[in-house]
Amino acid sequence: MASLERAACFKCDICDSDAMAKLSEQVSTTLGNPNLIVLNASDRDLYGEVADANFSKFERHLSGQLQGSHSLVSALSGNMIDSGGGSIIAIGTTFARGAPPVGMAPYVVAKSALEAYIRCLAVEYGPKGIRSNIVAPSMTNTALISSVSDRVLKVSAAKNPSRRLAQPEDIAGAVSYLASPEAKYVNGHTLVVSGGGDII
Repeated sequence: MASLERAACFKCDICDSDAMAKLSEQVSTTLGNPNLIVLNASDRDLYGEVADANFSKFERHLSGQLQGSHSLVSALSGNMIDSGGGSIIAIGTTFARGAPPVGMAPYVVAKSALEAYIRCLAVEYGPKGIRSNIVAPSMTNTALISSVSDRVLKVSAAKNPSRRLAQPEDIAGAVSYLASPEAKYVNGHTLVVSGGGDII
């Protein structure tokens, strides 16, 4: 009989260092030391001008994508190392590869910064038993793209070699692989999940 997995929800401001320290204690007390961290926070407002003299949207995306990830990893990685290591997986985007879409600069810049951060983690924390990787999906059918027009979604699906948008389970499968023992020698890698739409 399969064992039951435990789950718990924690509400926390990931940009508050004191709150993150408390979160680390709560997680360890409730679930034990973590062996997996998945970084998947994102602001839903994807659009912003690249040079409109207002840096607030860049700050908001960088705060969630980079500062939040840094806070979470800083709070939990020590416990992860103490228990023998583990895996950190960030959800990136194919928009950070090649020519980015017009009008999404704050989101793309923050995701690009997140990818650079993960590569740094891979180099510095690999010797400590922590693997750090990125899953980079193409446009995925989630609430994040709720503001994207139906026409854009249909065009994007039609242009993809798989003739559809990514589904959450496509991305979950990639995360599951990178978190598994089968990926124990994969570190600092970007796993593109795009249905063939990002072939280089």
